[in-house]
Amino acid sequence: MNRIGKFVLGAASFCLLSGLPAVAEDGWSGESSLSAGLTTGNTETSEAGLGIDLDRGAGDWNFGIQLSGDYGKEDGVESRNRYFGAVDLEHDFNDTMFTFGRASYEVDQFTGFDSRTFVGGGVGWHVLDDEDHHWTVRGGPGFKIDEV
Repeated sequence: MNRIGKFVLGAASFCLLSGLPAVAEDGWSGESSLSAGLTTGNTETSEAGLGIDLDRGAGDWNFGIQLSGDYGKEDGVESRNRYFGAVDLEHDFNDTMFTFGRASYEVDQFTGFDSRTFVGGGVGWHVLDDEDHHWTVRGGPGFKIDEV
């Protein structure tokens, strides 16, 4: 079994077995995604992707993590190879104001950079937050490093 086949099989097993509920009793919520595609004709392509986005609230603190990966080949030549990870941390001052921090790292062999690292933080305001609508404004400094 080739590399893509192993990735798709592992990702499918993970998504089927994880069965994340919308909001678990311990405060975790999240979603996962799986994508795969095969095309034939003038060009043969195969692609696979896996993503997960988890959040957890604990009192005045909120924690989030995102992970994703994409891999693909076109006519037997690697055409997509991207991996991304990020963590978020928020602390609520009250119902509308909060501070936040974010760190992320990305590797993508088919863009103008080898890797991208970001660290930033600031303050935020929940402008609208009810059952049907969520609108949040954030602002603050960040530091980004692109390795080419």
